[in-house]
Amino acid sequence: MRTRLLEGASLLAVSAGLGGLLLARMLGAHWNVWLLFGMAGVPVFVVGRALASWRGWLGPSPVSRDAPASARAHAVLRAPAWLLGAVAVWLAVLPIQVGDSLGEVRVYIVVTAAFGVLAALVPLRTATWSGSLGLAAVAGVFGWDLITGLSGPAEPTVQLASPFAEPAVVFHGGGSPLFNHHAPIPQQHDAVDIVLAPGGSEQVGDPATLEGWACFGADVLAPADGEVVAAVADLPDMPIGEVDRDNLAGNHLVVRLADERFLLLAHLQRGSLRVGPGDTVARGQPLARCGNSGNTSQPHLHLQVQTGPAFSNHDPDLRTVGLRWEHVERGGRVMDGSPARRNDVLLPTR
Repeated sequence: MRTRLLEGASLLAVSAGLGGLLLARMLGAHWNVWLLFGMAGVPVFVVGRALASWRGWLGPSPVSRDAPASARAHAVLRAPAWLLGAVAVWLAVLPIQVGDSLGEVRVYIVVTAAFGVLAALVPLRTATWSGSLGLAAVAGVFGWDLITGLSGPAEPTVQLASPFAEPAVVFHGGGSPLFNHHAPIPQQHDAVDIVLAPGGSEQVGDPATLEGWACFGADVLAPADGEVVAAVADLPDMPIGEVDRDNLAGNHLVVRLADERFLLLAHLQRGSLRVGPGDTVARGQPLARCGNSGNTSQPHLHLQVQTGPAFSNHDPDLRTVGLRWEHVERGGRVMDGSPARRNDVLLPTR
């Protein structure tokens, strides 16, 4: 009876957890779910294993010589969810957001993963198959997102220069929702969100004001040569906490780079555009200033190269093109002509 109750409770918990994970994946924030799951999982593990030890409910360790095949199967299904989740969260956390707490966050990631693996290696005698299979599915989600997120974009790609005159951080970028909330949307799949973070923080003042963000008002430079084919300049910059869902791109420029290669620069500052349709622009030329217009939660530059001149999430034929950058810094190493993902730094043209 106790086994059936445990199996039923485990099935409900795993179904809810996996459903929440997949929903969060669609929104590009499922690594946060892993952290929340870990916050609940660690104390449950400590209390549960202590109680199980007292009551004699602990099962055989899967690494022991006489462990049954079922114990090893449970461990193999459960442990990777914690290991892959830890790697994913480690890479997905934004240091420019957590600031001085980065060390604490990383310690928490390691501790959570360690307790999760221990839970798999010190199992309960009544380990449930629904729980093991559910955690295997979690491992599959993170494993797939790591593979697709860390691999480069499909060819052909377009190479661009940084749109800022100072080092800029990729806030969203990469081939999976783990690193890029645009990835699930075909019309934005290869898009990047770029911010300025001097001194390691986006905030240079009161974050409740637009001027409190380093990106607001910064010059946006042409990342490549081309011809302006569309421009919107008169939409308001939204106050922090408000968005304009009727005009997703806000004030923006579209620059034709080549046939079926159109560069979109979105969320520009109202009244800041220096060029208009028909103008030819050269790489490095100031085009506008970064703003907070359109569907944006904070000042940043949304950039993508797309196959048509008009942006719409409802255009079934519109697709994005993979990007490479002149100079990308990752982990202290500078790479030329490389793709960029979350937390990479785009260096200005030398």
